[in-house]
Amino acid sequence: MDEENENKKTTPIIKDESNASSKDMQDDDDNLFEESLEYFKECDMDIKYITYDLHNSDFEGNVETEHEKMFSDMGIKIKCLKAII
Repeated sequence: MDEENENKKTTPIIKDESNASSKDMQDDDDNLFEESLEYFKECDMDIKYITYDLHNSDFEGNVETEHEKMFSDMGIKIKCLKAII
């Protein structure tokens, strides 16, 4: 991983959802988000929700982190997905 991507922040959360595990991902990095999306699909994970602009979406329950706010204030859209394992 290069230094630029190393400094990017992601917020993975694993939860139990009616006997199935889910993976929630939020990211400010377009390339990392797209690569992760492809990886999830390759692993046969079912993408249940995806947005390329979290703050202007219908996603409920987001707790904005300091890094999320920082990137959002710079005009960088936060991407978000929820996948079922």
